[in-house]
Amino acid sequence: MVRVEVVDVTPQGWGFLASYLVDTGEGLIVVDTGPASSVDKLVNHLRETGRDPSDVRLIVLTHIHLDHAGGAGRLARLCGNARVLVHPRGARHLEDPSRLWEATRSVLGVVADYYGKPEPVPRDLIAVPRDGEVFRVGREEVQLVYTPGHASHHMSVFLRRSGVLFSGDAAGIRVELDGRVVEMPTTPPPFKPTAYLESLERMAGIQASSIVVGHYGSVPEDPGSYLRRHRDEYARWVETAREALSEGVTSVEKVAEYVADRIPSARRAADHPNPIVSRMFYLASIWGLVEALSQGED
Repeated sequence: MVRVEVVDVTPQGWGFLASYLVDTGEGLIVVDTGPASSVDKLVNHLRETGRDPSDVRLIVLTHIHLDHAGGAGRLARLCGNARVLVHPRGARHLEDPSRLWEATRSVLGVVADYYGKPEPVPRDLIAVPRDGEVFRVGREEVQLVYTPGHASHHMSVFLRRSGVLFSGDAAGIRVELDGRVVEMPTTPPPFKPTAYLESLERMAGIQASSIVVGHYGSVPEDPGSYLRRHRDEYARWVETAREALSEGVTSVEKVAEYVADRIPSARRAADHPNPIVSRMFYLASIWGLVEALSQGED
């Protein structure tokens, strides 16, 4: 029977960066590696549970942001012959991550160093799936579904026999830290509002039995109900940000406060004591909304 394990790959601290290990009984699947600075956490988990990187058959990346895929190069080398599945828009950045690294450092500053510099993935290990393509590991069937919006290079991962849907960052985050639950859209720049909605509709159409978000773990709610609720909450965020801009509120920080004053989920994110949540996740999402709406993106 297939087993899905959550491996905490938060470099320091806990509970907001995850890698997922799917044990099919006939080989392992890794869904997102986490950042480069945390590969040892994942490898140690494997060895402490009586397994080895050589047991990994597939490394599947929902997208190439460093908190999800920064460890792909090093892990791929440790695993030997595991194929690394990535959206076609992300493949060249795995083979040569130098531009991705510099862009991330320019935007995130010291947070990029916290994630660590990614190593290249060997070209012969990279595989680019078609939208909807299925790969088999043992008896499990892994289907890749393009779900842009959060990022143009985003895919969601569906285990067809087990019914588990890994949504990456395409259906928001749900983290429990310091006794607080934060749920919010993940809409960093460059953001496409309509593509985000379309991705939610695609995931809802899959009719999964459970949904696992990139940050963090399995959602304790029926996937259809969660996706509908998230869609409605996302629409509130978009309309509230649009309202702020129409009233002449234009800076990201002021729009963030405007939205937080009107939406409880935004206030919980804005006031969270962990700066990864309050600044990186929340402010980056507002930044993406402001940029997209200001430029008339759909």
